[in-house]
Amino acid sequence: MPTPTKPALSELEIGPNGMGDLVIGQPVPSGTALVRWNPAACAETGLAVGQPGAGQWQSTYPDDPDGPFQPDPFRIAVAGGVQGAPIIAIGANSPHITTAKGIHLGSGHEDVFAAYPDAASTDFSQSDVFSITGSGAHRLDIELLHPGMDPQWGGEVVAITVSDGSAPPRAVYGGDTGLGCSV
Repeated sequence: MPTPTKPALSELEIGPNGMGDLVIGQPVPSGTALVRWNPAACAETGLAVGQPGAGQWQSTYPDDPDGPFQPDPFRIAVAGGVQGAPIIAIGANSPHITTAKGIHLGSGHEDVFAAYPDAASTDFSQSDVFSITGSGAHRLDIELLHPGMDPQWGGEVVAITVSDGSAPPRAVYGGDTGLGCSV
């Protein structure tokens, strides 16, 4: 079996149906070079190895010093927090990961409006989330921080998440609602 190739971080594209060979609604493919399973990733939460939620798929890329909020370039979540379960969400933490239309962490309001003029918008207290629907209910959410909310990130994209669409759009910025250990 040939060794899977891993694209450069800047070659990863996140969209309404997933990122690379990581497809929303499907288990992580066995030959992927993008992530590896760590059965004890969430051990600090008190869960024993083997319990649902104790493990986590983790990026095989090195930490990205350009990532503004998380060092790992992206995170994924699977149903029930178990290894063979379908992917339910992927969140980009690196400005080097883009959408098909070039949107990335740090893109401005004007860029998002130009790239996705028909995106549905949900207003939150600190940000707006623009949603682009993919196949089925899959959804790409692009979160733009309201201008003036933060001296560095006001008016810019602060989160890009693709999900199975089972939950309504949500704001990630300023909260503990990102992807990670479930406990």
